[in-house]
Amino acid sequence: MKPSRILVFAALIAALGACRTAPLPPEDSTGLPAELGEPPAERSPRTGGSGAGTTQTEPEDGATPDSSPTGTAGGGPAPNPPFHTIATFDDPRGDHGTAVPAYADLARVQLRDNGIDARAIVTVGDDVPNPMPAGEQMAIGVDLYRRNGAESDYQVLAIGTTDGWLAYFTTPDGIVKYPGTFAIQGGTLTFQVPWSRLGNMTGRRYSAFLDWDREQPVVNRVGEDRAPRTGTEPFSR
Repeated sequence: MKPSRILVFAALIAALGACRTAPLPPEDSTGLPAELGEPPAERSPRTGGSGAGTTQTEPEDGATPDSSPTGTAGGGPAPNPPFHTIATFDDPRGDHGTAVPAYADLARVQLRDNGIDARAIVTVGDDVPNPMPAGEQMAIGVDLYRRNGAESDYQVLAIGTTDGWLAYFTTPDGIVKYPGTFAIQGGTLTFQVPWSRLGNMTGRRYSAFLDWDREQPVVNRVGEDRAPRTGTEPFSR
């Protein structure tokens, strides 16, 4: 039986400096969307549905999760600017392979902007297990292109295994420590990073991918999905 291609990739980038996961801070300190649901103190990663939970990666040293202004004239924290949608792509359902679970089927990819941070929100066809079931691995990522070309300039990527989920960040300089927050709730994965770490992109193109496999005797079962199936989609801010 061949080793999982996802695990091989995860081992490679872990050696280059994968980030640790940590409990999600209160919602008002992260700027995470309200639709992510109840706070983690009331929902552990192993409860509810198929085990979907919420996870956050550690921000860079010296950085706050949301990079928002820290004060107002009254002395309290400034409210986070509102997010608005800058791109949405609805992916056809059931195009992820046969005998593959619904949570390995991309349903929607959305980019949102509040002038400070970017959110890439990926929705799949069912609740995402956290951690993944025994023998299964899954990778979900969003590529951002600031020029035409086959290779993206930036990528946010999450890999789920039986040990849980970790998020990674790739730049033109290679893999670096993930600079923002990453959350899973139900069938939605939300990546949030500062635009400054994305080269202050004002727009170009994006795409998303999902790879899944289950280890089993003789031949692994695999599934994959791309949004769009070929090429990329435009965004602007």
